[in-house]
Amino acid sequence: MLPNDIPDIFLALIVVIFGLLALALSFFRLKSRDHSLLSIGFFALLYGIRGLVQIPSIQTVIDSGNATCPYIISIITYLIPIPFFVFIIQIFGKGRYNLVVWALRTFIVFAVIGIASDILQGRPSTFHSFSQILVIFCVGATITNLFKPDALIIRERNGFFIGLIVFLLFVINANLVGLGVVPWQWNKEAFGFIFLLFCLGAIAAHRFFDNEKKLLAVDQEMATAREIQSRILPRTMPSIKGLEIEARYIPMSAVAGDFYDFLVKDNRICILLADVSGHGVGAALIGSMLKIAFASQEQNMSDPARVLQGINRTLHGRIEGNFVTACCIYIDPGKDMIYYSNAGHPPSFLFRETESEIDDLTGEGIILGPFPDATYKNLSLSINKNDRILLYTDGLTEAPNPAGELFGDQRLKSFLRAHADHPASQLIDGLFAHLYAWSGKTPHQSLDDDLTAIVIDIGC
Repeated sequence: MLPNDIPDIFLALIVVIFGLLALALSFFRLKSRDHSLLSIGFFALLYGIRGLVQIPSIQTVIDSGNATCPYIISIITYLIPIPFFVFIIQIFGKGRYNLVVWALRTFIVFAVIGIASDILQGRPSTFHSFSQILVIFCVGATITNLFKPDALIIRERNGFFIGLIVFLLFVINANLVGLGVVPWQWNKEAFGFIFLLFCLGAIAAHRFFDNEKKLLAVDQEMATAREIQSRILPRTMPSIKGLEIEARYIPMSAVAGDFYDFLVKDNRICILLADVSGHGVGAALIGSMLKIAFASQEQNMSDPARVLQGINRTLHGRIEGNFVTACCIYIDPGKDMIYYSNAGHPPSFLFRETESEIDDLTGEGIILGPFPDATYKNLSLSINKNDRILLYTDGLTEAPNPAGELFGDQRLKSFLRAHADHPASQLIDGLFAHLYAWSGKTPHQSLDDDLTAIVIDIGC
């Protein structure tokens, strides 16, 4: 190794290490929409590798009689503007008339043409003279765009300009030394580039950690919302003589819009199952409103239609942009009767063991929330010992398989018939496992919608 090459190797390695560290840090948030740290990492890594390959001692080791290094340098020179302009777009936007975006697209096309030209002509750097002109023009256009009134945070813009000015001073010094018009011979342009690189890295790191802080705040808010939702859902199943009740709820996200609750009085029960449009915190907050609205209907629990009507009046005007589908069922085991009402919800199922038939519990009611004067009707049916009722949200029937086919009502009914002899808890667990298998997903993966099911066995 030539002694004169050691400082250049050291500087190039610093740039490579910087790039690797930036890439490693960016991989913690691959799903983030801000790719500034990722792009500056690739930019530094490419620049550092090119710097190493340009050093005579390194070329002697790599080439060993062939012409590998010139091709590496040529390819990197074509590619290196791409991550730089991705970084500029991430930090300062697309520019006037999307000028920076067009610069990025131009360099992508140019890289493809340049690399293809080198391969076809059998020699490197066939388009480098055009590349230098293109870089000068595009960088000039980019700098001009940074002065636009809506440019992002001034501190970030100033950091970019400070690094750029220092780098340009090193470039000017290199040219003056080359012309012999200054009394010194010190010429280390790489120091200027490293300073620019660290300025860009500081900008990217600041944005990265600022985003992390925001994501942490969101996670904390979601944890609070999840805790609130866990408290509004029943923690235990009600104990009703002559009934066995089981419920399962799997949210699509941390918090979701499915809601269920019970009103119990004198061994009679009223059950509400609802599905709020949308997902996330907003839907969960509407679920909190549903709990209060449903609890206020205790005096009407024997009349599900009136329960839904009262809930609708409470929700109207308070959930603009959203709506709720719901079903409500009242069961009096002593009279062997059920009363059922529906508000735009999928029909529930009543499985009659003696006939092995399934009745659809339908209704004509419309969704809750948008219409202040909506009315609902009750459906009354007799029940017998060993009958089974299933209430569910549309996440069950609308679960798609990998081919896009929905699970559907008929498959759900077939599953009920095939597992009629299973206890309620075993039936729901088996149903959810079957849905995951149908969807081609594991229980650790999220489905496309929230899942809620309630099974009521009669005469237990």
